[in-house]
Amino acid sequence: PLTKKMVVPVLIESLKVSDLNLRTQIASKLYEISPSLVGNEIISQIIPALQSSEKSVSEITVDLLVKIGGDAVISIIHLLKEIGYAADTRVTISSIQILSRIGQDASPAVPILIELVQHPDWLVRAEAIEALGEIGEAATDVVSMLVKLLQDPNGSVRGNATLTLGQIHAVSAISNLKHLLTDESPYVRTNAVQALGKFKEEIDSIIPNLIVKLEDQDSEVRYHAAFVLGDTGAQSAIHDLIKLLKDHDGRVRIGAVEALGKLGAKDAIVNLKKALLDEEPIVRSYAKSALKRISNITSAESVND
Repeated sequence: PLTKKMVVPVLIESLKVSDLNLRTQIASKLYEISPSLVGNEIISQIIPALQSSEKSVSEITVDLLVKIGGDAVISIIHLLKEIGYAADTRVTISSIQILSRIGQDASPAVPILIELVQHPDWLVRAEAIEALGEIGEAATDVVSMLVKLLQDPNGSVRGNATLTLGQIHAVSAISNLKHLLTDESPYVRTNAVQALGKFKEEIDSIIPNLIVKLEDQDSEVRYHAAFVLGDTGAQSAIHDLIKLLKDHDGRVRIGAVEALGKLGAKDAIVNLKKALLDEEPIVRSYAKSALKRISNITSAESVND
């Protein structure tokens, strides 16, 4: 039988083929055998496959580069600099998405991502912002730039900038994020709720703003407001969450039920028992779980007393 020692040299030699598809598949196989085999030289040989017009080739390349992780970042940065503000943004977007999926190990790409946030194409801007958020703490120096992008005319760009400010824990931007709770775009308002929910230490001053969003006209905003209030232990929201049990949207009712369970809301027991008769089976199931959770919390408190 063929051994690893016999196969690897053959595969490495085969990387000299001009066919990008074959070259990428060989590199992928080498990575499966041993990740350490795929060094900078091989990475540079497969990077051009990102520009392939064949979707299957570019997808294999994207997945492989994500697996390689931090070692692929420099090559991706070079590619992004090389293509610049090309009219065809497909490769630019794929490259940014790779960096986003790599996450914190892609921190050397922060400067090029900051440049791409100024790109004329809104989708490139939105993807670059999202990548900065996934990189996280390494991108804290971009706060002022992200705050400016909260004024972007495109809702997706504003929304991604909003969520990223929460991901990198930009405390100085809390007031800006609160303002976005009234943005015209439901996507932005939803992301503002989620972003504000990440400021655990500052949450007491944020809770009143989130309670107001339980009455937002968009069901997604209401659901996420309920989720965050439950997740952050907002006891002051219990009364408003009880009212949300009558929401016309089933998912919002689930959010309210789940939040009340997390909060151990004894005042909500009567209402949660009514939710056991909800028209939606999944709401009834969540109500049962919430009641059990409240009962467990109450029992634990009795023991401690």
